[in-house]
Amino acid sequence: MGAVAGRRLPGAGERPAQLPGLGESSRWDQISNNRSDWVSDRHENLQNRLENRGDFAQDWQDSRQDFMNDRREDWQNWADDRHPWHDDWHNGCWHGDWGDYWGHMWDEHPVWSAFAVTGWTLNTVAYGFGLWGYSNPYYDTGSTVVYDYSQPIVMYSEPVAETAAAAQPAGAEVATPLPPGVSPAVLTTFDQARAVFLQGQYKQALDLTDQAIQGMPGDAALHEFRALCLFALGQYREAAATLNAVLAVGPGWDWTTLVGLYPNVDVYTEQLRKLEEYLKAKPDAADARFVLAYQYMTMGHSDAAAAELAKVLASVPGDTVSKQLYDMLTYKSSGTPAPKPPAQPAPAGPKLAAEDLQGVWKASGPGGSSYELALTKEGGFQWTYTKGKKSQTLKGAFAVDGATIAMEPESGGVLIADLTPRDKNAFDFKMVGAKESDPVLSFKR
Repeated sequence: MGAVAGRRLPGAGERPAQLPGLGESSRWDQISNNRSDWVSDRHENLQNRLENRGDFAQDWQDSRQDFMNDRREDWQNWADDRHPWHDDWHNGCWHGDWGDYWGHMWDEHPVWSAFAVTGWTLNTVAYGFGLWGYSNPYYDTGSTVVYDYSQPIVMYSEPVAETAAAAQPAGAEVATPLPPGVSPAVLTTFDQARAVFLQGQYKQALDLTDQAIQGMPGDAALHEFRALCLFALGQYREAAATLNAVLAVGPGWDWTTLVGLYPNVDVYTEQLRKLEEYLKAKPDAADARFVLAYQYMTMGHSDAAAAELAKVLASVPGDTVSKQLYDMLTYKSSGTPAPKPPAQPAPAGPKLAAEDLQGVWKASGPGGSSYELALTKEGGFQWTYTKGKKSQTLKGAFAVDGATIAMEPESGGVLIADLTPRDKNAFDFKMVGAKESDPVLSFKR
């Protein structure tokens, strides 16, 4: 594997100052400027996609490649738009359709094609809604760390119009609204962390990044940079624990982003060689091998990454993140579009209308967890998941068509679920794409 990185790595160059796909107004700007308008707009958009999902599925079959490119671009723009406050150094994330892997997913669940749902989108919303269990095989609960990596990194959910505008003198340009938890002071600390990393002061960079994470724990970019500091320091197990939580809900950086954090490619290559030599001495170190697979993916060496992930899974079969990455990298399309799925019969019982769902619904989940779902007549929702002392809340827009509900959190992504009404005050909830073993949530009003 050492020969993989021996040649000059692709993609090194000048980083653009602006992330692709952001346009003049980011998602956060739109929500914070007028949340009710955003909810109304997204509600109508979701309703249109739900009601016309059959047309989307047919378009997917008729114009497979063009449709996939368009939907992938939609998703990539959303991924880039997750943290526009890093647009001065962040170029983008892993790209590609991974051998038509996304198309394979849309063949199995045609409704996903209407919402550009991909594996990472599905993971993000599932973890955000508290619907999927997660286990990080590299996180040691007894270790001293700045963050609980037993859970994936969940992105911020609700932007607000809190800006530095109040402190601006009259006539000054108003700062761009930031989501809750995004602090200019913390971003300054993170700027310092990247600056000292560039100078090779990796321990100081790690310390500053840890400080930044304390102030912005939901920022995946900070955690991914933390993993890079640990990689540079040779602390591979802790790097693996951090990366696993990051990659559970989103793709890693592209090569241009990663190498732009180094003074030159030779410095990075020396650290990569150190990791490769470490694995020659300790071939059973699955944590370090997971880090190496991540590095190969970032460099664009998919075959080499897949080979490393296969070894990881042989040692740690319960690593669900490695399994998803391996499946994505090794999926080979047959080249023959899947047959159009047969029309599904309408579920038994009454269909649901949006007005039927208004109110506050509650359900109990496994392990003492609980869920509360509030739906408004304007098309807004608030979802709260609680387990033990931990609670997380998502807000956004929803739409319902027949027995299918689509919910789009303010942080992005779309959760799609099938509803089975029991009576006017009760329904069962099952996420589309959920595992057979996943429990059905029974909501009551």
